[in-house]
Amino acid sequence: MRPIEGWKFWGNLAFTHARYVNFDFDGGSFSGNTPPNVAPVIANAGASYRYERWWWPLEIGASVRHVGNRYLWDDNAVVMDAYTVADAYLFVDIEKSLMLPNVDKARLAFRVRNLTNKAYAAFSDPGYPDQVYIGAPRSYEVALSFKF
Repeated sequence: MRPIEGWKFWGNLAFTHARYVNFDFDGGSFSGNTPPNVAPVIANAGASYRYERWWWPLEIGASVRHVGNRYLWDDNAVVMDAYTVADAYLFVDIEKSLMLPNVDKARLAFRVRNLTNKAYAAFSDPGYPDQVYIGAPRSYEVALSFKF
């Protein structure tokens, strides 16, 4: 959505209700259980502002991601807690370069991921039910891309 010139807002929301139907085996059943890593709610939202009246166009923005509780394994005995993380970025778009004549545009990007440095369980591998992948800590990124 772009309600006012320069501003951009986005978001999405997903609801899931995944369940095993016929997951019976010798010694038990997982029928009716939720598969591992399936969150009932996932939401993403963000906003950015693009400033055109500088030397080069500049865009600054932030986003937030929420992932609900998930199960570690098929037995649904261990829950990985829900988490919410936020990211921020700054883009500078550089028009036709004098130094690189074949480059039409260049973008210099700065990102900060996981702004609050939150520790969270991002994923589990059902093959290793006693282990989880820990989400990345706060990180900083600088990137330069070219359009020829």
